[in-house]
Formats: sequence, C-alpha cells, structure tokens
Amino acid sequence: MFSLYHPKCPSRHQPTLTAASKARPISVSTIAIGLELLFSLVVLLVTCKAYPDKYRTLLWSIGGERGWNSNLDLRSYFYANHREPPEVPLIWTQSLTDSTMAIAVLSFVLCLARVVLRYYDAAFLAIDVLYDGLLAALWYYNVASQSSPDLTDPKHLSMRPWYLDRSCSVVSGHAEGACIVAKATFYLAVCSMLQISRDQCFRHDLEYRDNAESKVMSV
Repeated sequence: MFSLYHPKCPSRHQPTLTAASKARPISVSTIAIGLELLFSLVVLLVTCKAYPDKYRTLLWSIGGERGWNSNLDLRSYFYANHREPPEVPLIWTQSLTDSTMAIAVLSFVLCLARVVLRYYDAAFLAIDVLYDGLLAALWYYNVASQSSPDLTDPKHLSMRPWYLDRSCSVVSGHAEGACIVAKATFYLAVCSMLQISRDQCFRHDLEYRDNAESKVMSV
C-alpha cells in the first residue's frame, strides 16, 4: 500500500527541540562567578578613584592639623634643621596605594580569566583553590596595612586611620569626599577578603552540585 509518509520528513506529532531546550541551564556557580566579576569591577573602579595620590596626603594633613595623627607639616621642620625625619607610616605611603591598586587589578584579571575558562569548560577546581588562596592572602595583608597605626608622633598616637574611627561628616568639602573614598576602599578590601575565603570553602560544593545537575539533565 502506498504511503505518503517519508522517513526524512518529521511527523507533526514528533517533538521538536527549541532553542530554549537546547540551551544549557545556568548553574549556581556560573551566577556566583558572574557576581564575583561584577564585585571585582566595583573594587577596581573605587581603587582607581583614589590612585595615585588624590586623597592620601590630604587625609594625612587633615588628621595632623586636628591632632588625630602625626603632622605632615612637621617633616619640613626636620629637613630645615638637617635632621632625619621619622619614617613615613605605612598607612600614608605611596607603596600602600600602589599595592592596593595592584591587588585590585590582579583580582579582576583572575576573575575575568576564570569566567573565560568556565565558558570553555576548562576550569579546574585545583587552580581555583590556588588563586583563591593567593588572593585571600594578598587582601588580608592589604586590610592589615590599611588599618595600620601612625606612631611617629608620641603626642598624637593613632592606632588606626582617623577616617575609620570617625564619621566623614567631621570634615567638609573635598576632604569629606576623600574620607568617603578611603573608607569605601578599606571596607571593599574587607569584603573581598571575606568573599574569597567563603568561595574557597564553598566552591567545591558548588562544583559538585553543578556536576550532579548536568548528569540529571543529560539523562
């Protein structure tokens, strides 16, 4: 008996694969790495705002004028009398600003590389753990440095930068903006350290869940 059915022609009742069904579902770890990339970008932009020395010297000078830390202007007195001035406290050094910028750039680049590797299914848990350990150590050092004391003036000892212990409303104008940026830079560094430490603990669990979901979807 002659049939109009042709094996190469799909039947009306055969299920067809749509673009949505072919698309790979977004995993929890993919969302997490996307949020991490966005956060790293915010940290980088805020750090760039204060680079290279838009606010550091101003904050040091304001603190010295109000007796909250050593006085920057007194260093000229030592030079005028041919005396060696005290060593610049770490919190007010250019090296701290440079290291903060370098860590922020490194964090963003590594996070971006992690996104690319995940897109091409080339991510490895061991490499992620290694990167997380490195970045966690760098951010821990940076947080400790940003909260380091200024003990060069015995009459005006400062255990922490004044803008971390006081509200930015105690100053006004450009100084208030500098205070806000410096405070934000510190707390973003703290958040980066905590985020990376948390990711290092839970990344393996997320990878396990994603692999389990992929196996279920492939069945």
